[in-house]
Amino acid sequence: MLAKDSAIFECWTTLSALGMSTRKLRLCALGLTPEFRNAALSAKMVATLDNITNGRFEYLMRGIWTPDSFGVNLFGVPTSGEFDAYNVPWDAPEIKIERATELVELSQRLWNEEKVSHHGKYYQVKDAVCNPKPAQRPRPPIFIEGDEELHSLRLAAKVDGWCGAGPPTLMGRKVGVVKNYCKELGTDQNRMRHAWLGYVLTGRSASHVEEKIRQIRALNPKYPFDQNEFLNENIFGAPEQCISKVKQFVDAGVNYFATFFLDYPSTESMEIFAKHVLPSFRR
Repeated sequence: MLAKDSAIFECWTTLSALGMSTRKLRLCALGLTPEFRNAALSAKMVATLDNITNGRFEYLMRGIWTPDSFGVNLFGVPTSGEFDAYNVPWDAPEIKIERATELVELSQRLWNEEKVSHHGKYYQVKDAVCNPKPAQRPRPPIFIEGDEELHSLRLAAKVDGWCGAGPPTLMGRKVGVVKNYCKELGTDQNRMRHAWLGYVLTGRSASHVEEKIRQIRALNPKYPFDQNEFLNENIFGAPEQCISKVKQFVDAGVNYFATFFLDYPSTESMEIFAKHVLPSFRR
């Protein structure tokens, strides 16, 4: 129910269409919510999409967000209103992460075993089969969307990484938390994806960016451009300013960026970023 007038495509249907119209792009939905779909069916959907796209699916699963990430609801984090509208249970945070943890365990069994019976706290299956298996072996990459430290980031350390929001200082702290969990659990911290999720707006010059901001404000006067916290935790400005901000995130330990370009559906900001910012970080 995100977007103007709650107009947004359902993610799995859209991913299937994108999978058939692309050949190289990796495919992912931002924060698949465990409560929205039957766990075993979700595992089957992942296996199917991974097969028909020749191993290009990445499973980003919603964990728990914390209030110290400014504007998380702007990123589409679900509220109880969205759950109530579709008659989906809205559980306490500790139950949400328990459910997500069990979902990860059950999914991996379904992707690697021929027949699975599971009698857990939240999910039960009997002689369940998931064939064909995912194209990526032993499984597609799994990432946790959310930056809550006690449970979500611990689960992230068991899989392939996490996706959070916030300024470089906050991201740096969370990266340290994940690395400590990796040491505790004996997992390889070098394979971890520490992903920053946020907004990008750039232009040919500072005045060009200000023009874009005025256009966005005209569409939505309530957009929080006047809040320093919003500006500090996102990437705004002329290309040289964006390069400086990206470097701050990289220095904090971020090694992956999940970005929203604010002038979309125009691709101008995206093209300027690709031409003038990305070359500074290509190896």
